[in-house]
Amino acid sequence: LRREPREPEPRRGARTRTMGNETAPGEAMDLDTKKQESTGPAAAEKAPIKVFDLLCQNVHLLEEAVHAKETSLCMGRLMRQTSAARKRMTEHDIAKLLKTKLPNSNEVQQTLAQFLDLTVREDAKIAMETDDNKENDAAAEAVNGTVEGGKKEEKTSAATATPVHNRPTRASAVPECEIYVFLLAILKLLDSGSDEKARELSGIVVDWLQSFNRRTMDSLAARIYAYFSWSHERCGDDHLQGIRSKLLTLQRTAILRHDEIGQETLLNLLLHNYLHFSLYDHADKLRSKTQLTSNQHRNVHQFCRYLFYIGKIRAIQLDYTESKEKLQQALRKVPSGAKGFRITLHKWLCMVHLLLGEIPERTHFTTPGMRRALKPYFSLTQAIRKGDLKTFQQVAQRHWDQFMEDKTHNLIVRLQHNVIRTGLRNISKAYSRVSLEDVSKMLGLSGGIEEVECIVAKAVRDGAIEAKIDHANKWMTTNEASDIYSTFEPQQAFHSRIMFCLNLHNEAVKAMRYKPKEQKDKDSAEEARKERLQQEQEIASALEEDDEF
Repeated sequence: LRREPREPEPRRGARTRTMGNETAPGEAMDLDTKKQESTGPAAAEKAPIKVFDLLCQNVHLLEEAVHAKETSLCMGRLMRQTSAARKRMTEHDIAKLLKTKLPNSNEVQQTLAQFLDLTVREDAKIAMETDDNKENDAAAEAVNGTVEGGKKEEKTSAATATPVHNRPTRASAVPECEIYVFLLAILKLLDSGSDEKARELSGIVVDWLQSFNRRTMDSLAARIYAYFSWSHERCGDDHLQGIRSKLLTLQRTAILRHDEIGQETLLNLLLHNYLHFSLYDHADKLRSKTQLTSNQHRNVHQFCRYLFYIGKIRAIQLDYTESKEKLQQALRKVPSGAKGFRITLHKWLCMVHLLLGEIPERTHFTTPGMRRALKPYFSLTQAIRKGDLKTFQQVAQRHWDQFMEDKTHNLIVRLQHNVIRTGLRNISKAYSRVSLEDVSKMLGLSGGIEEVECIVAKAVRDGAIEAKIDHANKWMTTNEASDIYSTFEPQQAFHSRIMFCLNLHNEAVKAMRYKPKEQKDKDSAEEARKERLQQEQEIASALEEDDEF
């Protein structure tokens, strides 16, 4: 064998020259390894998860939660992952999920076959058959002893083993998983525009839920109730009005079964049903008869809806102070992603501010993403701020359809008196004495001097302006402006701010989580036991010392 001459090693400090795009061998190896690393796990991470795998993971998550008897804690994560897969989900994915996770649920499959196409596609069938064949071949090789070496056996078993989330569901969690599949079917029907089918299927599922009394099913049942009401609302007012007795029956059942999440959801659905048909008295009576404290609200979203409905009822009942408090509390608790609900809250809060004689801040209307929706209310606020009745009537007439859709038209009719009062306040600041005829022209009233005289007298009696009416000469004399700091108005402003901070502090304290009473009793009993043992040891050591003496 002849030896090939070795390449001379470069001297220390010698520089390596590269021409153009040439690289040194070491650098080329580094680049190759970097490319392999970039095409390896990074590419696997960027690959999107299939809808079927995501749905299987959701069912597995629900199964583990049922096994731990804590479905309410995982419900937020479950619905977030469901909403992520909702846009790409097809009927074939639901069929494949039902066949993989619930192979023995023939009743569910027969029910869904009336509303969905549960035929699995050919490529999905071939993929499932190849997976089964691989598993059978791997099992046969393991039995015959054809697999040699521990590493090879581990690799083949890891490659051919079925993932945990693709295995059939445990028997203990089958009802919850069936309800989840029904929920996916209802969502698919609603997204595809099949409102009638969604209404019929949701009615079947609600009736089927009455045969179960499982606390692990309460969170899913609450979701089914919500989509049950929504599907009927999308089909028309007649269908929505027809389920009112059904919702009342479900609420009584939830109270008897101590289903707290179901009680919150059904109460909000009933309030929404009453308010949709402008039955404010019925809604207030239902709220007063329902014994539900703030400590019993387990779902923040349902609590926000409850506060919003109470704020609407109080605004119609002329209790603007409590309405403002409820709406502000709901606006603080509303999730950031609920954009439509936040816009509705801003609209009603703006109306309540105006009815209280307050002008909302400009930042109320300049929130990003809400300017176009709040533009009619901004124009309305500008007209009220100027006290121009003519401009107010033009704005109300121009956007009347929008106000009718928002169901704030009743409050806008009441705002006409606030516009007149604001105009009178501006006139009283500008003139020390002005005739009632000029006041009528400035405000744009067409009722005559007698009507203006009555309006001014009412404003003076309510304390809106400080003036006197000369009935003989038919003019209004304004009193001299006094120092505001000599009145109780600054004290009242500070008092309202302090009460707001105190209420916010009390709500934060109530929202904090404490240990249950049983755990406290256990901790105190453990401490008492340790103290007793320590005292016994001290007594025993003292007796031993006495015996030695």
